[in-house]
This record gives sequence, C-alpha cells and structure tokens, in this order.
Amino acid sequence: MYLCGGGVFAGWLFNNKLIDVIKVKINPLILGVGVRLFGESISCYKLELTETETYDGGLVFNTYSINYNLLKQNSPENQVIFWTIN
Repeated sequence: MYLCGGGVFAGWLFNNKLIDVIKVKINPLILGVGVRLFGESISCYKLELTETETYDGGLVFNTYSINYNLLKQNSPENQVIFWTIN
C-alpha cells in the first residue's frame, strides 16, 4: 500500500506496526504550518536510513526502514527536541 498524506491513518498504521518503509520528501521551503506525518501518534521507533536521492534545487527523498523494537526508556538516543518559532 502506498499512502501519501493522511497523518491520522498513517499514525494508526504506525501504532500497529504496519508500515515497512517510510519515504520523506524534503523541500528547501518553510511554510510554517502543516499536517503531522503520523497524526497524534506518540510511538517511538528507531529509523534506519537506507537511501537518499537528491535532485536539482535541493529536493531530497530519504528512505527509511523501521525497527519496531522500542528504544530504551530515557535513553539518550531516544531524546527528540522540538521547537517553535513565533
């Protein structure tokens, strides 16, 4: 199955360990708002970068495989920093 968009459904698939590969498209453009990739999911799994494709203008496609073994609680590698710009 290929899913493009649909953060709530993607979050459900992610929570139920039904996603094999994640492809993230990175555009060199900041919009300031958007839909979360996995809705309200707070699941935490390690991703392994398996492929990077770069294109003119700075467009990048990163492909990741998912390790569904949960990371250790309070592990330094499990820390994620979020920030907002006002």
